[in-house]
Amino acid sequence: MDERIKYMQQNDLSIIVPVLNDIEHIKKLIIALLNQTKLPMEIIIIDSSDNKKIEKLLKNKIFSYHNIDKSLPGKSTNYGVKISKGKWIGFLDSKTIPKKNWIENYIKYINKKKYQVVFGMTEFSSKTKFQELIQFASYGNIPHETFPGTIVKKNIYLQLKGLNEFVRAGYDIEWRNKIKKLNIDYFLPSKPYIVYSAFPSNLFDLIKKYIIYSFHTAKIDIQKNTKDIYLS
Repeated sequence: MDERIKYMQQNDLSIIVPVLNDIEHIKKLIIALLNQTKLPMEIIIIDSSDNKKIEKLLKNKIFSYHNIDKSLPGKSTNYGVKISKGKWIGFLDSKTIPKKNWIENYIKYINKKKYQVVFGMTEFSSKTKFQELIQFASYGNIPHETFPGTIVKKNIYLQLKGLNEFVRAGYDIEWRNKIKKLNIDYFLPSKPYIVYSAFPSNLFDLIKKYIIYSFHTAKIDIQKNTKDIYLS
């Protein structure tokens, strides 16, 4: 048995990654996960793509790969949790890249204070002037609390009945708000462990994203300020 596989099986953390037709970003994510200073027990990829590119990429890799019918992120994530083996669950998506000490430091946070949830802390970066404008209008230069990067005790996730499966956006904020309202012991790191740099690269993609996200977040009435800024 490969030594890396042995090491992974010694841990009690499952990482869930839903992906849909995003081959270029998933390549970067794979590298980041396999270079963590502490590896998880398993990395579960839930792929609802309409082609075989990601399946071929992950063939013979150290991943638990599952192909499902096209679905929204909440449904894919919930499916991943259902089949996971770990007592703890970590969440990423294909566009959120963890720093190499993400898992190791989060486990330290959990062990130190016995937290049941450690939220993701994400920094945002841009590659072009257009993306800089979007970043300024949405997140700015400060890190933000996010669902990607979060590690939670599996029984807590199941207790909350997982993510909303019927919206494309806003499901993550809705889930984090549940944690806070129920006074579950959680922690938010002061520094970022996740990097996001996949802002739309042109006006057409931005408008498309705005329309889709506005439609879905309207269903759960969140992110009004962000939507207003995008519209402006």
